[in-house]
Amino acid sequence: LNYICNVVEKIFPHLLSFHEELKIDEACEVSMETVDADVEAIKQGLKSLLEEQELEPQNFILYSFSKLAKQKVDHLMHNYEEMKNAYTEVCLMFSESSSSEPAEFFTFFKTFIKAWKSAVVENQNRKGHKMVPAEVLLKKQTQKEMLKDLAIEAASVATSRSEQIQKETLKLQEKMKEEKEEEEEKEEEEETVET
Repeated sequence: LNYICNVVEKIFPHLLSFHEELKIDEACEVSMETVDADVEAIKQGLKSLLEEQELEPQNFILYSFSKLAKQKVDHLMHNYEEMKNAYTEVCLMFSESSSSEPAEFFTFFKTFIKAWKSAVVENQNRKGHKMVPAEVLLKKQTQKEMLKDLAIEAASVATSRSEQIQKETLKLQEKMKEEKEEEEEKEEEEETVET
């Protein structure tokens, strides 16, 4: 997965954050059984409301409410059917049964996205710096601006890496100097003890 993330980063950087467009966490919590039961209850509630309105045709408040409720339930039913059709299409696309629960189906994607994010972070850590998010680069208006930003980032990374190497070298030199001084002190003590 790390290799695939590297390839995507180099060739399709805008796809590195594909998971931000998905609402997988919400989809993992959906139970079709519960949704079906809720929709059926709403339909029964509307049916009862319409029967009540037929018994009192002169009641303007009930008439207005039932008219508004019917419109909203019709809209809900339309969205419900679209959701069921979309879920069936997605299941077919991934060769899964549409009778499986969305929570079960989308958990695979949630697991993949978690592994993807982890691989992206690992790749960035291996490089020793934090990358500019692809969205920021894509917001730039021209290729020149993008190339300029990439060059600045590369120079920044090189500078920070160079500074890190210099710090490590200084620490190593100080440690070597301390060890040498300690060694010289030991030798002096040994000479003093011998005489």
